[in-house]
Amino acid sequence: MTKTRIVKRSCGHDEIETNFVSAEIAAKKLCKDCWAKAQAEKNASTAASHNLPELTGSEKQVSWANDIRETLRLYIEAAEAGKTTGGPPVEKCLPIMANTEAKFFIDNRDAILKLEKKIIED
Repeated sequence: MTKTRIVKRSCGHDEIETNFVSAEIAAKKLCKDCWAKAQAEKNASTAASHNLPELTGSEKQVSWANDIRETLRLYIEAAEAGKTTGGPPVEKCLPIMANTEAKFFIDNRDAILKLEKKIIED
């Protein structure tokens, strides 16, 4: 039988925890619902500030796809500044950013996430 405990999260909500970490660490985290809301707000802010279309799909899909899309956005930004080693040209990446389906980014995540390794860090 799995052991569980109730933890008061930093957002003030109680949550059942089965994956035990220290009580201090557990108390510093947000509950799942508040974490999802915070991620959605962060993703919406990033999309709005870069004029990206909203993604469609479930809440989890959209959150995940926004993270993947952010990697592609950073690659494009680096490629435009000449700070990449190889990889596809910007002209091929820009149309991908216009895609509105979260599923598209999730299905193509392996190829997109590989672009992160092509960015030259200063």
